[in-house]
Amino acid sequence: MATLERRSAELARERDRFQALFEHIPTPGVYYEFDGREPIVCAVNDAFVRLFGYDAEELRGEPVN
Repeated sequence: MATLERRSAELARERDRFQALFEHIPTPGVYYEFDGREPIVCAVNDAFVRLFGYDAEELRGEPVN
């Protein structure tokens, strides 16, 4: 396997592990990215939904504040 292909496969496995961890931790979590200087929600985990009662799709694209 070429070096680039091997690195891409490693990155995909790391992404999948992070996603599984994020989805299954018992602590509420928010994944966000900055749009300029403002943090924007990309995803929330099930613990966040259970604790705060928001729908995950409703929050996607909204400012973290």
